[in-house]
Amino acid sequence: MILKDIDKVISRDILEDDIYHDSTLVIKKDTLLNEELIKKLKSLGVKKIAIKSEILTDSGQENKSVSNSFQIQFIKETFFTNLTHFANEHRYGKLLYELEDLMFVEDLFVSTLMDEKIESLLAALRNWDSYSYYHSFDVFVMGTLLARKMEVKNLEELAIGYLLHDIGKINVARDILQKETKLTIEEFQNVQNHAIEGYKILKNLGFDEAVAVLAKSHHERIDGSGYPEGKINDLLSLELKILMIVDVYSALTLKRPYREPFHAAQAIQFLISDVPKFEKECLIQFIELLKIYPAEAIVNLSNNKHAKIVLIKEAFPTLPVVRLLDQLEPIELPSNYSITISNLVEWSEYDPEKNFDAYIKVLKNGDIKQAYEIFQVIIDGMRIEEIYSKIIYSSITKLYTQYKNGEIAMSELRIAEEATKNIMHKALEQFMPEIDHTRESIVLTSFGNEEQSVPLQIVADVLTINRWKVYNLGLSIPKEELLAFIQKKKLKYLGFTLPAEEKLPEMLQTIQWLKEQHRQLIVVSAGLTVKLTSALKADIHAATLADMLDQLNTKEMARMNG
Repeated sequence: MILKDIDKVISRDILEDDIYHDSTLVIKKDTLLNEELIKKLKSLGVKKIAIKSEILTDSGQENKSVSNSFQIQFIKETFFTNLTHFANEHRYGKLLYELEDLMFVEDLFVSTLMDEKIESLLAALRNWDSYSYYHSFDVFVMGTLLARKMEVKNLEELAIGYLLHDIGKINVARDILQKETKLTIEEFQNVQNHAIEGYKILKNLGFDEAVAVLAKSHHERIDGSGYPEGKINDLLSLELKILMIVDVYSALTLKRPYREPFHAAQAIQFLISDVPKFEKECLIQFIELLKIYPAEAIVNLSNNKHAKIVLIKEAFPTLPVVRLLDQLEPIELPSNYSITISNLVEWSEYDPEKNFDAYIKVLKNGDIKQAYEIFQVIIDGMRIEEIYSKIIYSSITKLYTQYKNGEIAMSELRIAEEATKNIMHKALEQFMPEIDHTRESIVLTSFGNEEQSVPLQIVADVLTINRWKVYNLGLSIPKEELLAFIQKKKLKYLGFTLPAEEKLPEMLQTIQWLKEQHRQLIVVSAGLTVKLTSALKADIHAATLADMLDQLNTKEMARMNG
């Protein structure tokens, strides 16, 4: 036995005696310590502890006589500690109800982590970004069980790939991985690099191609819309198709700094809505593995009757409220499981347009709270620039179209405009809680009418989130006053929106005059409604927000290097 100061205790030291705190057993003897347990002991005020003497040499290195049983014990404790983070019926449904399944995945985890190289990589991932570590473990549990259900061979090799599929994130900046708001397109592109980085890491360490490709290709999609190579169905293995599904399900149902977790049934519904991107048979088998079914699905009950899922209870997603197809009144499946769901018959296709239309409707009613709740649902998975262009801009454009077509009154349009501005204010606070102007300054104005006030604010907000200092002057002002403002603030960039061709002569005249007075001025046509023409005398023509940002970044880098 060695009596050690708590500050000298290291991972893999083994306790000689039980540890008590306030007469309660905290850690039992013979426990293989890890960093979390050591931190816990320190937090309890423990100063010294007894460590088994035969485990360590004076240099602090493991003695060759350490029994494999201690390492196995440590890995098993890690396995069950990890499970406590997210393994519950809310997410896993019936996944681990059978002891055989639990023992299978536990044994597979133990045998995999007996490889010190794999254990070291996982430790590095955990130290760099704990979410990525727990997500990888989560994917391993669900993925290996689904692979076994689908009779995939080489489960040991597959287990390694599933555990290490996100290892490339150790080469992604931690502040991006742990950002508490949504990512910009530029930041998302940095995250996307983790796929190639992971492949390189695994290949350089001598892992087989079959393992390394799981890191490289888990963000591919069978319709070719994924990355990094845009592979299509025939080029993707069953192992990858399984990984794609459990990777997305895990990401949706785990809590992130910028959003609460989605309910299991919601996540399943999102996967169903993207069936062109995912292997349908894999998704069906995954649903049957969890025994969590989406709303509106038709299922076969254990009493051989068909029913429709009416309501999924978040706390008990495997016991939904159903309606028998030959009856009108819904019923709750009994908690004693005397009647259960045997299998899925068919599901109802998810229509994202329904949520968008619902969002438009509550905007017109001025219900900001409900609008923001729907907004949070429909923006999931989108980059910031996509949110502003595909949701905020598209919704306000649709509202103006409805007004012009006589479908809504001016009062409804004004209410919707104010609601949209409130949503944008909340979104700006959500996406950028701390203002950080580390890039250039730009002044924005419009050559349009009042319809351009929201689109102009969209451009302003996106630039602000991307760390530009923005002066939004709103609708057009006299060119002399605009020049005076540009000179006073020593600005290099002017951005504007252009709603209609009839305003083109006025805009061209103003731009020409401004450039004559301020030859270094860089003019950006930043409106989403701009129709690019040869007559447009701007330095940057941006048809989309992402294009605008790319061109601004390129122009700024060239100016700084020039």
